[in-house]
Formats: sequence, C-alpha cells, structure tokens
Amino acid sequence: MCGITIYLIHSENEGNMNYKSEILKSSKSIRHRGPDWSGIQILSPQLQDNGTDKSVLMAHERLAIVDPQSGGQPFVYQLIESKTGKMYNIVLCVNGEIYNYKD
Repeated sequence: MCGITIYLIHSENEGNMNYKSEILKSSKSIRHRGPDWSGIQILSPQLQDNGTDKSVLMAHERLAIVDPQSGGQPFVYQLIESKTGKMYNIVLCVNGEIYNYKD
C-alpha cells in the first residue's frame, strides 16, 4: 500500500509557512505505507481557478511490490501545445498499476 499527500495552496496563504517542509513532514508520517521510495513534485507556475492562483505540492511514499527498479512517483509528463508551443506538466500520483500507459 502506497501513501499519497497533496497540498493545494491558495496564493493568499503561500507566504505563511514553508509548505515544502510541511508536506515532507506529512509524507514522512505515512512512510510506513510505502517505505521503499519517496518522491515530491511542486507544480509551478501556479494553476488558475476563477482568477485565484494556486500551488500544488504532491508527495508519494512507494511500496515497491511490482517493478522495484523503476516506477518512482509522482509521474511527470510534459505536453507541448502544438498551436502555441506552451508547455504543460501533467503530474500523477497513483496507488496501483497503470496497464495501458503506452496508449
């Protein structure tokens, strides 16, 4: 069983504390669920939702039952929009297996 921690921070709260250390502390508290590997991803620039800036932090504690040599998370896929050339990161934390990932 893996452990996933996600923080969604609104811009008005961003300067109030060190969120990276907070999510690492939260993730460490569930490390017993996935003691084989730890990963963190901080998504920046911020997301837009009704004009409010948000930052997203994701942490993953992995229990390596399948494919112990690879499979570190969060998974990050970079997508470039063909019309504008703008690059986006698609980030995924999952507890399970993705069977059709090549499709």
